[in-house]
Parts: sequence; structure tokens; C-alpha cells
Amino acid sequence: MSDTFKIFVSLPMRGLEVDQIRDRQQEIFSKFAMPNWELMDTVAVDPNAEPDNDLWYLGRSIQMLGNADAIIFANDWRSARGCIVEHLVTTSYSIPALYEE
Repeated sequence: MSDTFKIFVSLPMRGLEVDQIRDRQQEIFSKFAMPNWELMDTVAVDPNAEPDNDLWYLGRSIQMLGNADAIIFANDWRSARGCIVEHLVTTSYSIPALYEE
């Protein structure tokens, strides 16, 4: 069993480039991080997926959430459908959650 606590960060991603998403995840993670916490890289990149295939990306996100020990929601999570679904999964499966707000 690992001593690392894996943290998933949920934030609206529409209109952001991959580097912008990762920077924002790191910014949010840094507000809460503890020494044994590890930020999960949850930016799903599939060269075979169509860029606008939102459900594929959401499905991949939920798969990754299954490996998280906790999730942090960005302060604007309520503005994105994917974040709302991730929140529903989080509460339904009792995944510990923190909120940037």
C-alpha cells in the first residue's frame, strides 16, 4: 500500500489548452497540498478521439476519479457539465472532497 494520497482536481476545461489546464490544476492543488499528496495528471489525451467528443473525455475522467483518494473542486465547478457529473460521482461513491471556494 502506498503512502501517497492521490488528488484529482476537477475544473472547467472548455476553451483551455492542455498546458493551461495543467497550470490551473497545479494552482488549485497547491492551495491544499500536504507532503504526501500527489496531483493526478487527469488531462485525457487520445489521438484517436474526436476533439469534441465530450462523453469520451468525461468517461475517461470518471475512470481516473476511481483511482483518486480525494478530489478538489475548482471554485467555478458548477459552470461545467463534466464537473457536475464528477461531483455526482464523488458524492455517490463517498470520495472525500475539498472545495476551492
